[in-house]
Amino acid sequence: MIKFNFTHFFHKYAIKRKSSLRIPILMVAAIMTLSLASCGDDENFRIQGEVAGGGGQMIDFIYYARGAMQRVSVPAEGGKFILQGQSSSPTLGFLYLSGSTPLATIVVENGDNIECKLSAEDPLAAEVKGNKTSSAVADFLHENADAIRKGDVEAVNQAIAKYVGSHPKSMASTVLMVTRFSSEGYEKMADSLMSLIPLKARPTAVVQGFNTVMASLLSTEANAELQSMGLYDRRDTIIRYMPRQQSLALFAFVGPERSQRDTIVPSLRALSDTFPKRRLKVMEISTALDSARWRQSVDGDSASWVQAWTPGSVASSAFRKMAVPRVPFFIVADSTGSQIYRGGSIEKAKSLINRRLKGS
Repeated sequence: MIKFNFTHFFHKYAIKRKSSLRIPILMVAAIMTLSLASCGDDENFRIQGEVAGGGGQMIDFIYYARGAMQRVSVPAEGGKFILQGQSSSPTLGFLYLSGSTPLATIVVENGDNIECKLSAEDPLAAEVKGNKTSSAVADFLHENADAIRKGDVEAVNQAIAKYVGSHPKSMASTVLMVTRFSSEGYEKMADSLMSLIPLKARPTAVVQGFNTVMASLLSTEANAELQSMGLYDRRDTIIRYMPRQQSLALFAFVGPERSQRDTIVPSLRALSDTFPKRRLKVMEISTALDSARWRQSVDGDSASWVQAWTPGSVASSAFRKMAVPRVPFFIVADSTGSQIYRGGSIEKAKSLINRRLKGS
């Protein structure tokens, strides 16, 4: 914050130089304006941006500050938005479209002015400027988008390990570890990598902020029993999901990109061909923004499983309570609707299903 000694300035210029009083007064007004503007900047952070494909929808920024989760919501008028918040220290926040579609991961504190170019269809293409940490995280996600879309846990973890090794003092390393690193099966690597990052680069607000925000967004939904629902199938029919009609159900939330579907469809096909529908119901849920893009993505498939889409994707009333944090994402539910697996690995979901159904 700029500190301005008005009394000193006035006496030096206005009293001693009466003949030129008008100019100093104008200077005083200008400097006071700058001073007030700077104070305002230091007391808030500002995020402005444009969302391709997000016109008319609400933008939520969810972050941790003052010991609790904070939320700022503004409309994206014409796809553009400006929002303000407060955090006296660096904190981790997430931009969402209409409450559920993630757009960007941002580290921010008072005084920051963040500028974003975002895509409702591809969050991994986000461009973020305004501080080094947020820019570095966005660049990493863009550079490793293929592996992330495919749900290639090994490749993503190795890329993060390489980044942390090269940038141990960067807060971006902490952000990537807490938001993108899959620790299950990689516990020792996670511990080793976190130990490389000095305390200064992993502030409590960033680590605790992620845990708090995610817990708030996912805790109730992640443990809730799934209810019956109707799904709009590619054959223009409504398919009913009812938990008790099968032993297990697999919900595969997949983007419309061919590269992503090519890595997942073989597993969906194998599961669908192996188990009868009374044992396993396989449902591929497209996160395409519109039905045309969805139909284009599945055109030519000879799928024996349910391929469905709904307006609003994971933010729709049908799926909002399932709290899908990213894509691809998989949920396995039993005959009571209890979610027995939630995660980004089709292989782990497949392994659990095979273990449960072949062993019973």
